[in-house]
Amino acid sequence: MPQYANTARQIVETLLDAWVEQKVPPPAFSYWKTTAQLQTIIILMSRIRTLLPDEELDRILEKLFQILAVEPMPRMRYLMEWAIIRILQFYTKRREEILQVLEAQDGSHPKLSASTMKMALMLARLPDTTEAFVTELMRQLIPLSASPKIVIRHEAHWTFPALIQVTKIRGWTDLYDNPAFARLDAHIRSLDTYKRPPHGRIRDTFDIRHDHNLTTLFQGEYLRLEPSEAEKLSREDLLGLYDEDQSDRTALAPADATSLPLGTPKPDGSAAPAAAPTAPKKPTHATSLPAAPLQTKGTAVQSDLVQRTAGPSQSLSAPTVVVVASLIDNAHNLGGLSRCCEILGASALHVRDAAVLANKDFLAVAVASEAHLPIAPLAVPDVPAFLTRCKRDGFTVVGVEQTDGSRVLGRGAWRFPSRVVLLLGSERWGIEPALLAEMDWCVEVGQVGKTRSLNVQTAAAVVLYEYNRQHRS
Repeated sequence: MPQYANTARQIVETLLDAWVEQKVPPPAFSYWKTTAQLQTIIILMSRIRTLLPDEELDRILEKLFQILAVEPMPRMRYLMEWAIIRILQFYTKRREEILQVLEAQDGSHPKLSASTMKMALMLARLPDTTEAFVTELMRQLIPLSASPKIVIRHEAHWTFPALIQVTKIRGWTDLYDNPAFARLDAHIRSLDTYKRPPHGRIRDTFDIRHDHNLTTLFQGEYLRLEPSEAEKLSREDLLGLYDEDQSDRTALAPADATSLPLGTPKPDGSAAPAAAPTAPKKPTHATSLPAAPLQTKGTAVQSDLVQRTAGPSQSLSAPTVVVVASLIDNAHNLGGLSRCCEILGASALHVRDAAVLANKDFLAVAVASEAHLPIAPLAVPDVPAFLTRCKRDGFTVVGVEQTDGSRVLGRGAWRFPSRVVLLLGSERWGIEPALLAEMDWCVEVGQVGKTRSLNVQTAAAVVLYEYNRQHRS
């Protein structure tokens, strides 16, 4: 393998350069970005990490951090975190920089802060991690546990109790007996978001000691992170390759520091965080007041209750709704539309120009929804051809417009087809006549007031809600 180290390094850096050089903010979905690229990087780095000089490792780490700071897709972020932590597992002199990266965050990159907390926890669990490292990490998590950014606050809540478990296993009594740490741990464990973490949180859990293997790489639960991706290679496929090439039987043996072992499948869905010992329940009195409703708004963004599909490649029976907003030019409206589409399970959103994703008015209303929703550019002149292609792929094109033949949502027996492309009109003129002629159907929201129409993002939300009611209830 040493003779191939330089070739492998060149492949890794060539793949990373494409990610580094992409336009910022990068699209949530792009045809050239694939999970297989990052899987390849992990496989190659596992073999050549010990063969590379420090300056080359430093350069690769810098690129991975640069990509992680802007990449919106959870599945891709999971693999980047894996690649980084695998390097730091043995490149110990760079470990402290994880804490420096976390401390330097000002909340402007909440996803990077969350990823850094995950990776710091992975390092804390390694047997050679020092008490000083864990102590500093716990101190940093105290303010992060009260962050106004939901992503940061929740990640700190999931990380801190896990660190307490580490201190108890290591016998670091100064940490787990610390009154401030103990109070924070007890408070977090009492929170509903900790007791019942969303499925997405369970699926992106990673332990470098147990999950660094081929089975997790190609069949791990991270592939179910929305939008999910089908497995392209299975453990059985790898076993078949080993049977064909008896010289590779050593790959099934215990791994050394540079190998990527076969591994074993994990149970479907990792266990939730271990709960702290609970005191006996107090008797319930008849005079007890009813509990106040528990707000679940903070965890809705990671809920799996709304099942999305990946787009035109899905089966003809799979509920799929693609939203085309190329006729809309107001960044504020597009930001609200992004939020509606993500929450209500649209498979993709098409906008006139991807540059709007960097617009401050868009970002103020989108509240990071664009990170969880495939958004692709589609210029106005290209809309007719796009609709034609969608029809060939089995989609029905539905315009959201008031016409003399529109179906009024909620009235009569009309139902949305399973696979739909929704075309939204411009704020002022609606859908122009030339495009109306391309519609298979038009729908509108029934009105009782005198105002002529709804704001486009509100109308889209009502339409998507009715689609979900019909197909996903």
